[in-house]
Amino acid sequence: MKFIYKINTVLLITVLLALMTIIVACTQETSNEQSSSDNTMDDASKPFAGQEIDVLLQRSGDTEYLMDNTDEFTEETGIEVNYTPIAYEEIQERTLLSLSSNSGEFDVVNPFTEMIPALQHSGWIEDLNKIPEEYNVEPIDLDQFMQNYQDYYTFNGETQFVLFQPDTRVLYYNKTLLEEAGIDPPTTWEELEEAAEALTDPDEGVYGYATSTAQGPWTVLTWLPVLYSMGENVLGPDNLPMLDSEAALEATEFYTNMVHNYSPPQGVSMDVFEIEPLLRDGTIAMATIASIVNDPNIGMMSYPLYDESTDRTGSGTTGGWGFGIVKDSDVKGAAYEWLRWATSKETMKEAALAGRLSPGRMDIYEEPDFQEANPNWEAQMEALSTSKMYFPLPVEPEAQEILGTELSRIVTEETTPEEGLDTAQEEILELIKGGGYYSE
Repeated sequence: MKFIYKINTVLLITVLLALMTIIVACTQETSNEQSSSDNTMDDASKPFAGQEIDVLLQRSGDTEYLMDNTDEFTEETGIEVNYTPIAYEEIQERTLLSLSSNSGEFDVVNPFTEMIPALQHSGWIEDLNKIPEEYNVEPIDLDQFMQNYQDYYTFNGETQFVLFQPDTRVLYYNKTLLEEAGIDPPTTWEELEEAAEALTDPDEGVYGYATSTAQGPWTVLTWLPVLYSMGENVLGPDNLPMLDSEAALEATEFYTNMVHNYSPPQGVSMDVFEIEPLLRDGTIAMATIASIVNDPNIGMMSYPLYDESTDRTGSGTTGGWGFGIVKDSDVKGAAYEWLRWATSKETMKEAALAGRLSPGRMDIYEEPDFQEANPNWEAQMEALSTSKMYFPLPVEPEAQEILGTELSRIVTEETTPEEGLDTAQEEILELIKGGGYYSE
């Protein structure tokens, strides 16, 4: 009996060991299957993990935010991002040089709006509408962005850019100075000049008005709201320039008159960065400059109308920056994912709060924390969303240089308004003809 018992005991132990081996094997197999399933899920949620994209950025407070917070994007997607931040003065040359040489240096570019026509005609920028289906990614909701910009970013049915940071020229005014003088914000040219005259007191070091005239291109941008306030345009039908019109002459004479009579002595050569602090401290009462000022004591509005019966053409020119994907990029899916992150409501709002408070998405202007941070949000949204591109042709940079040079010469009295505008008319017409954009 003892022998049989020993045999049974041995058999029982053997069976138990066999069962344990089977259980362990099954457990390991299940674990491996689960691990494989988890890895598959990770791969599916990060289809571009391990890819790298190269982004050319115009350096600003908003883009600094993107660079500082990209780790969150990389952790979420597995996409590595390499940035090349460039100063505003260098972004055009660097972008065009890189794209024209087919260097493959960048996957995403960040042009300012005056560059857009040349890029649209170049064939260098991908149609963003094609990428979501081709790479199975969630599309960007373009309806949330300022449509005047997105319409401008669309060429031959292709959406080539997404708006990031819009910009235009507006009239700012020092609320304290106007209130103490009993003056309401002006709504017409006549009211603007009357207010500037009343507020100008050189003996007290106070001047009623100033605008950016230091550089040719910037002079164009602050002159355009004056022309637009008359309901006029730079180009007419068939891309014919209209700088020799009576309206252009009247706008130019009013523009120079405001600078000569109501600006500080250096008013004929000031830029926005000189004007802004003087507007804040009460040296200047009103100023037409870029929409970059954020101060509860500084009011904002579109440039006053020619008269009460006028319908303006636009508040000013559409300035600012957008993002586009280079057509020759071999990581377009990953680049689009970055673009969707950078222009998402959450990211763009935080970037705007860290930067110039000038987001390209309309839905951000509805956010209470953005409204609290930006006391001029309603006027800003109105001005930006009604701005208008004045020269939608690839030769825009050259045309702006011509017009800006002549306007600067007019302001500094090196030439007369008639002669300067006639010169700009002739040279820009030849430029347009030479590019094949107009024929008589």
